[in-house]
Amino acid sequence: MDNILWVSRLTANHSSSSFHSAASQPPSPATNTTTTTTTTTTTTTTSSSTDNKRSRAIDELLHTEAIYAADLRVIQDIYLYRAAGPPPAPPALTPADRLAIFSNITPLTQLAATLEHALAKASSTNQIGSCFIQFVSHPLTQSHTATKLTAYRQLPRIETLFTVYCSTYGPANKRLEELTKKLERKQKKRDNQTHKPTEEILGIRYLNECKRLCQGRTSAWDLASLLIKPVQRCLKYSLLLDQIIKYTDPDDPDLPALVQARDGMTKRRHEVVGEVITRSAAPLGTRYAARLGGRL
Repeated sequence: MDNILWVSRLTANHSSSSFHSAASQPPSPATNTTTTTTTTTTTTTTSSSTDNKRSRAIDELLHTEAIYAADLRVIQDIYLYRAAGPPPAPPALTPADRLAIFSNITPLTQLAATLEHALAKASSTNQIGSCFIQFVSHPLTQSHTATKLTAYRQLPRIETLFTVYCSTYGPANKRLEELTKKLERKQKKRDNQTHKPTEEILGIRYLNECKRLCQGRTSAWDLASLLIKPVQRCLKYSLLLDQIIKYTDPDDPDLPALVQARDGMTKRRHEVVGEVITRSAAPLGTRYAARLGGRL
């Protein structure tokens, strides 16, 4: 009995001694490796998350630019083309009204197509900023070769084209609204027996036909909704670039160009709102100025 009790106590003491000895030993190399691996995994996960967010920001720029370019092609190919009355149809709008309503939509359409293609190409080489900045006015430096200078001057300038369009947008939209109301009034009053293609009848047919042809090509539901697209796009560029910058590594070689492009478009953004407020006729201009100003 005494032997059994002694063996039990000896076993208990040995177990306790082994426990304290193990507890007092420093962590094994395996433990340090696990800690290092966890830290590395966390860093990698954070970096991957940032890269994913940056990729999504770039995708949004490319995707929305493609939609914008498609909307301008609708204006160009459907509304502007048919407004001139392609033979043998007579013109639906007078030359003065075509100029007043559509302004410089043709070079803007060309700009959108050029920028869409350039950005898509630049995204594969991580040069979004370097690409975009070519379309924003900035001082030419001596580092530009003669060939580069020639190409630079031929690039469609965002600043110039948007200045022209935005400075005339308010009056253009007002004129479109006046014509639309006039056509609606004439349509209600016109004689159903009339077969003569009057100016009002041509205008009504023109708007209805264009709206029909637009189905499936744009989410905009009428010409007025399309004509505001360049103004909205000009205001949006700086926000899209800012999102890309937010998730760009500080050591990324394209970062300075991104910042310069963003700053240039931010300046243009404020000027656009100023143009709309200054040149738009009240009350229509006041209404649109408030809408645009709310986006700042």
